[in-house]
Amino acid sequence: MSDSLLPRCGFTGPPGSSALLFAGLHGHEGLSELFEYRVKVLSPEGELNADDWLGKALGLELHHSAQNSPSSRKVHGHVCGFRRLGDEGRFPCYEFLLRPWLWFASCASNCRIFQNQSVLEVLKAVLAPYPGEVEWAATESYAALEYCVQFAETDAAFVSRLMEEAGLYYFFRHSDEGHSLVVTDSMSEHRSLEAGDTLYWRVGSDDNFHSLWDWVPQQALCSGRVSAADFDFSKANTREASVLAAAASIAAGHDQAGFEHYRYPGHFNNSASGEAATKVRVQALHALRQRVGATGCAPYLLPGGTFKLSGHADPGQNAEYLITRATLTATCRVSSTGVSAPSFSCDIEAIGSNARYRAPVQTPRPRMPGPQTAFVVGKAGEQLWVDEFGRVKVQFHWDRGEQTDENCSCWVRVAQPLAGQRWGAIFLPRIGQEVIVEFLDGNPDRPLITGSLYNGGMRPPHELPAQVARSGIKSQSLGARDVYNELRFEDRDGAEQLLFHAGRNQDVTVRNDALEHVGNDRHVKVGGNSFQQVLKDAHQHLGGEFNVYVAGGHSLEVVGDRSIKVGAGYSMETGADHRFKVAGGHSLEVAGDSDTKVGGKFRLGATSVDLKGSQTLTLEAGQTLTLKAGSSTLVLGPKGVAINGALVTIDAKGKVDINGGGDSSADPAEAPQPIPTQKPQMPKQPEEADHGRD
Repeated sequence: MSDSLLPRCGFTGPPGSSALLFAGLHGHEGLSELFEYRVKVLSPEGELNADDWLGKALGLELHHSAQNSPSSRKVHGHVCGFRRLGDEGRFPCYEFLLRPWLWFASCASNCRIFQNQSVLEVLKAVLAPYPGEVEWAATESYAALEYCVQFAETDAAFVSRLMEEAGLYYFFRHSDEGHSLVVTDSMSEHRSLEAGDTLYWRVGSDDNFHSLWDWVPQQALCSGRVSAADFDFSKANTREASVLAAAASIAAGHDQAGFEHYRYPGHFNNSASGEAATKVRVQALHALRQRVGATGCAPYLLPGGTFKLSGHADPGQNAEYLITRATLTATCRVSSTGVSAPSFSCDIEAIGSNARYRAPVQTPRPRMPGPQTAFVVGKAGEQLWVDEFGRVKVQFHWDRGEQTDENCSCWVRVAQPLAGQRWGAIFLPRIGQEVIVEFLDGNPDRPLITGSLYNGGMRPPHELPAQVARSGIKSQSLGARDVYNELRFEDRDGAEQLLFHAGRNQDVTVRNDALEHVGNDRHVKVGGNSFQQVLKDAHQHLGGEFNVYVAGGHSLEVVGDRSIKVGAGYSMETGADHRFKVAGGHSLEVAGDSDTKVGGKFRLGATSVDLKGSQTLTLEAGQTLTLKAGSSTLVLGPKGVAINGALVTIDAKGKVDINGGGDSSADPAEAPQPIPTQKPQMPKQPEEADHGRD
């Protein structure tokens, strides 16, 4: 190879790299940006195959054209684009598109959930599979994120969004071995430029590799305040208590600086995280408010590096700066004899090193396009897994994580028909059920269950479409599968029904009146005992007969009076002895005849007995009738009448006749005929609710 072909810029990388000739470069690099360099090369050894280069790491060291210049620039990246440009001079010409290894993260998207991890821990987990080195240089501490979702985002967008929201930013350091990603939040992590920490201002262009020209300071009007608010449902007893507010301000020093950016929701769940978030946002607004633009010819002007400016006519400009962005162009003259040494032009943007740099918060959050469904999950062996607010855990269909238990998601609130302070309605989804999940403000970090669904594994409680007219509510015991509670409505024409079914107990409490109207029959069946207590009066009105059948004994205790009025006949039949005890007097009034028949002896004992017939009084005995008072007796028998007494006196005001041989018998007493009793009909069984299962 002739001397004219000796490269001033060397390549390292795949086989054949060292033989390449550098023919030009154009690219840009900045803080929190994925760099991109288009490198033009010549191949003296002939055609190149794209597959031999794509995805491979390629290093390039650029030198300033000045002899013995210490000014150099290392560029390292992965070949992500390959173009055949034609021929220049005697050699085929190609363009390599170099990008950082972090760019590969833009080629992969994912849907996954991170829980109770800090932003740095999440970043490490996402970046771990990629072929690059990371220098973690954060100086602040970061609280754990309770729930953080990557949904249909590229890994690059996800990590960029997290860093922007947390106040982190990144840049790259290039070396002979490769390029590393530096993640930081502090100016202290930036180093001086390799070729020296001082650059000199020149009025016009200068080929001095330590010079800058076209120095253009610029400032912009900027809002001075950022505020945000969010909602904490756990403190939602009043609006004032439940709304979280945060704000941060920076004095801009110019008029009209009092404008405020207000955001809702602020995407924070406590005041501390809200204050941190608003502080980051107002710092990001002001990070680039005061900056400078300049041009130089040194290739080492690299974002993330610091330098001191010297020699400017305005002493206020002679200060230390941090390069935030650089656009580098290197050109070579290509001829039939070779390639010239490159010349460089570098446009930079910089801010004062005393400023607090924050990356612009510009990566959008993903918005959920609509509702999704998920399965309720929980602890193994449980049927219900909820917290004090009735929240549950779910597993989304897109979640490819290995966990399928209570660690799948955050606690998710469940919408209810009505929610009050210890009142309302509540139905808790059980493990295995499919639920509808929506997202507050479209934020995947804030899921909300709004309903549940039947599916192939969870069928409706009634056979459909056969029982299309049935609706209602049916629960399921946590124990036996065939035990349930149900409130069912049947709306078939002519078969309308409201059915209550209690799987075990039913308790009804009425604080005031309870009214019940049954238009036709009413049937009640109690399998065990029946108890009733009425603290005041009880009234019952029957329009027809009242039949009671008691298979065992019947006890009735009345503390006060008891009155029974029977409009027609009254009959009582006792299968064994009948005892009747009256603590006070006993009065019996019979409007018609009164007959008493006793199969055995009839005894009547009293201190005094008075028998009086207003017309006649007849006492009849089949054999003997004896009247006894003291030692005197009157005996009437079949053979006659015998009177025995110490003294017998017959006193008549008129005539006394005593005759014999006649018949004066009284009619015999008739046995009372009881009215036959009628057993009550058995109550009908209430219609049993079916299980509605296959």
